[in-house]
Amino acid sequence: MRKPRFVSTRHRSWQKLLKVHREAEARFRGNGDRRLGKLGLILDSRPSYGDYHCTPLNSLCFAHTGGDGTHFSFLAIDGEVNEKSPVVVTIPTTIEYPNVIVGENLVDFLNLGFCLGYFGMAIFGGNPYEVFDRFTSGTWKATEPHHFYNGLHITDDQRPVMDFLIKRMGLRPWKRPKTKFRALQRRYMPLLELPPRDTSWMK
Repeated sequence: MRKPRFVSTRHRSWQKLLKVHREAEARFRGNGDRRLGKLGLILDSRPSYGDYHCTPLNSLCFAHTGGDGTHFSFLAIDGEVNEKSPVVVTIPTTIEYPNVIVGENLVDFLNLGFCLGYFGMAIFGGNPYEVFDRFTSGTWKATEPHHFYNGLHITDDQRPVMDFLIKRMGLRPWKRPKTKFRALQRRYMPLLELPPRDTSWMK
């Protein structure tokens, strides 16, 4: 397998997101991360391989949540990452669903975070089909401690940053989200090239 190639000039959405990331730092004052990291979207300066045991070999990581190694990567198509590349979230701490497709491209992925941001996408590692409705619902409210712990809400501190991202990137919620989510898994999951499974610990 050839190493994925990132072509920045063919990925204008990525260039725009980096610009919005820098603008957020200048715009929002206060303690902690003032950029998109506040939403669970800590961007890398340039996509590179995520390098976890379950990271697809044909992907380049562009962001992480800041929690337990969960990271977001572009899936290379024909060896190249560009504007049309799908996005996969990798959750190294889970066995059930370590990789889940979360967008047909970068903007589509950002649209998925319209309601709750991006930190909470780590919960897809359990069973994404059981929790997907609450993640994409504009009316569902967090009530249990584990909802808040897992990032299934937007705090008052996060809200201005989320609104800024929505406006600057022109985001909008997914239509028919569950149907679309299932279609993305069927279309792109077979394309993932995964590292050989390490079974030495079983001996």
